[in-house]
Amino acid sequence: MDKIKDRTGNSLPLAGKIVIFIFIAFWSAGFFGGILSMFINPSGNSNNPKETDPGFVIDQYNVDLDVEEDNKVNVTETITITWVESGHHGIFKYIPEWLEYTNKDNRTIKRHSVISNLSSNRQFTTDVVNGKKRIKIGDPNAFASGTEDYVISYTYDMGSDPFKGYDEFIFHTFGDYWYPRINNFVITINMPKDIDTNKINLFKDKKRKTKAKNLDYYISKDGKTITISGTDYGLEQSLTVDIPLEEGYFEEGSYNYGYGSLIISLIIIGFMFLTIILWLIYGKDYPKEPAPVEFYSPDNLDPAEVGYIVGKQNGRKLIASLLVSLAAKGYISIDKKGEKNLEIKNLIFREGYERRMKVDLMKKIDINTSVEDQKLINKYFKEKEKGVAFYGDECAEFEEACASLIEKGVIQIKTDDLVKAKSNDIQMKLANELPELSKSETYLFKRLFSKGSETTDIASNKTFYKVYTEVADYLEKDFNKKLEEPVGRSLRTFVHIVAIFLVALWVISFFGIEDLAPKYQLLYWVSLGSLPITWIIGYIMTRRTKYGELISARVKGFKNYLATAEKAELEAQVEKNPNYFFDILPFAYTLHISKKWIKKFEKLNVKFPENVGDFDYRNIDSYDSFTSSVYYPSSSGSSSGGCSSCGGGCSSCGGGCSSCGGGGSW
Repeated sequence: MDKIKDRTGNSLPLAGKIVIFIFIAFWSAGFFGGILSMFINPSGNSNNPKETDPGFVIDQYNVDLDVEEDNKVNVTETITITWVESGHHGIFKYIPEWLEYTNKDNRTIKRHSVISNLSSNRQFTTDVVNGKKRIKIGDPNAFASGTEDYVISYTYDMGSDPFKGYDEFIFHTFGDYWYPRINNFVITINMPKDIDTNKINLFKDKKRKTKAKNLDYYISKDGKTITISGTDYGLEQSLTVDIPLEEGYFEEGSYNYGYGSLIISLIIIGFMFLTIILWLIYGKDYPKEPAPVEFYSPDNLDPAEVGYIVGKQNGRKLIASLLVSLAAKGYISIDKKGEKNLEIKNLIFREGYERRMKVDLMKKIDINTSVEDQKLINKYFKEKEKGVAFYGDECAEFEEACASLIEKGVIQIKTDDLVKAKSNDIQMKLANELPELSKSETYLFKRLFSKGSETTDIASNKTFYKVYTEVADYLEKDFNKKLEEPVGRSLRTFVHIVAIFLVALWVISFFGIEDLAPKYQLLYWVSLGSLPITWIIGYIMTRRTKYGELISARVKGFKNYLATAEKAELEAQVEKNPNYFFDILPFAYTLHISKKWIKKFEKLNVKFPENVGDFDYRNIDSYDSFTSSVYYPSSSGSSSGGCSSCGGGCSSCGGGCSSCGGGGSW
């Protein structure tokens, strides 16, 4: 029921801040953790040979590469396999379209290639696993055995030359099989033009760090064909052929990239700048107003409104301050009733006044109306009659009986007032002789004496708990409109909704579409970095109105005066208003200076007004227990502990795998 939380005219509630912080923290940890795991183990496979043993031995692995002038490579792989384990249908091989290449300058780029004209000497199917194209060769209705040849042919379009000032042929000839070794292999590379025979490099990794040793290679007499051979070669690492070439060796190749990721990245970055512009126009705070000296609450604000402006309040604290304010204004007296409960006396509306309520029926009975609701409507509303008036005790009885109808919006309380009864022979103190009540104080007063009783105690008042919601709704909906510009709040919601949508777009762009050219790759990270900036700018989009800035400054000046006022100044105020100490006490409580305020008057011998009750108003520690015994209706509910469909261990790493293929059995 403590609905009123950390609120100022310029910020979110504390609960809202916590939710947003948790969301960002979990999102960041999960999202960036996923990216980190992609780099740590990009293929999503184990490096443990025993877990990836395919059940075969590679006797011979021949790779023929026919390189064209436009940087297309016609690849034919002939793999001779001896099966040493039964129960397998054939082999599979990855042919990834995204690869990472490290050139002679040790600059690593991601490069997109297009695979076409895929064929095999056997039955095969293709699919995509973790961002890599996979070919499965074999008959699903038969098992492989003995020694078999598997031939795979395809065209590998490596696209336009990404290197400036020179050309370079880089090809990862073997995929990472991780476990089996090749007994014998021969790689034949047919180049379109002759090459410099002294610039052929062979590496056992994709980063050009470890040179492959004990391999034989020779160049044909025309300088166009390279033949590389070897025995007992382990496929836990790839074999990379690297040939630096002069500029212009290759013709301009095809552009193998799209514009989807580029457009999405630019949209994300553009929206960040749009958010900054919107903040400059609608969210940037107005200049701060100076804090003037205020002897009383500025603009007749009540303690709850003052507490709302300075923030760091909760519902109990504000309601307690309003109770003291009602006592200071002469409407109620507060007496201790036992250790924890309080008895509140009504000093104004005793005999001669009663509660009157006007209620309207907002919806007629239809087929969707429950039987219980129909009975209540028929009891309190005559057929075709819209408005009904209730008086005295029947108001509380009706409100309690029809609480569900009120919540459903079937009926609506139009007016709820305390009016003078027909009997006029009792002398009484009229309300218009006392200070006017604020909206929050009115809500509280009506809840205290909802049945028109002379006294009430909070522990047994069946409707008092509703005042928390009523005061909170007023402060957050009505009063806050004067403090905070509504356009900022709307824009904050808009920006955060769009930001969530853009996060999804970025994930789709990076892990799904993934068609950004290497020279634009930085845009992925710039757009990713713009997302939290957009969120933060949206978070601070709200600002106070000019009135909000002014009244906040005046409240600050009011607080400063109360905290620093000297004895002589206070004596002057008490001389003008003997009730000054008690009038200011509820404000000192919400401004967090009540102990200072009480201490200032210890030597001034200030007398409390009559009829305020025997509650110890000077003992500020007892204020916190003001509403500790509030009656709350019992409620029941259930919650599930943990997600029932969360699953464990993501098996799909997605996006841009830098592994150069590889394979196994199925």
